[in-house]
Amino acid sequence: MTEQARQRLGKEIEEFNARNQLQLFRLDLGEGLEFSGNIRFYFRSNSQEVAKVVRLTSNTTTTELVPILVDKYSAYIGSDTRHPELFNVAIRLGDHGGQFDERHLRGTECPLQLSLVNGVAPRFLLQRSDARRLGKTGGAPGTPQRSRDSLNSIGS
Repeated sequence: MTEQARQRLGKEIEEFNARNQLQLFRLDLGEGLEFSGNIRFYFRSNSQEVAKVVRLTSNTTTTELVPILVDKYSAYIGSDTRHPELFNVAIRLGDHGGQFDERHLRGTECPLQLSLVNGVAPRFLLQRSDARRLGKTGGAPGTPQRSRDSLNSIGS
């Protein structure tokens, strides 16, 4: 790690925080190139969407995160809490007239890094893998979704 990389990361975090209106979702630079912050996750239960906030580090992967989210949403998930492998995390970006970009995160991706890269807080969704397939939900009825494969984590 170079001091220049740490300064560059500090500047990115400062810019992210300047755009963020809510103090709760500010990012904090830690040791080395690690940072931490809170992210809001959503889960659709019946006809309501429930939000929960989770504190993460920049190195928290989706694989590590899913069991934590399943536990947080246990009141809405029921007996499936014993099977976190039935769930995945998706990232949703933008709202372009009822259309949005959404894709499932790979297990090695780090949601907090994705937030920083996007410059705005994307919407993260906990989804049942067997109940929700990308491209079949969201947006206005009959509106196709576009895949956003260009989003990648900035490191592990």
